[in-house]
Amino acid sequence: LTGKLNASDYSQDKAFYQALDVCPDAWKYLHPVQDVQARQQAISSNLSNIDSEASELGYDVDDNMRRNAKATKKFMEICKKEGVDPQLVTGLFSASASSGGKSE
Repeated sequence: LTGKLNASDYSQDKAFYQALDVCPDAWKYLHPVQDVQARQQAISSNLSNIDSEASELGYDVDDNMRRNAKATKKFMEICKKEGVDPQLVTGLFSASASSGGKSE
């Protein structure tokens, strides 16, 4: 940043410039499972809502739902084309394909 900031009175008022305390945000996923569970509980107990929780993490819930729906639709189309029963598939799409998005 050398030469990028104009602080012409720095030598006369160092305390003003040095009073700024810059701290990065806390690590969002110190305990990822607990963090997600806490958010889910806050939503289910009406202390928060899905839009607020998503936006706090920098996401748009509508965009997420559209992307998830698109991915699920594509998965189902591939299963149909390949002659595979989606309920027999394990892994990433198993919960959304077999139980409407709820894990078993």
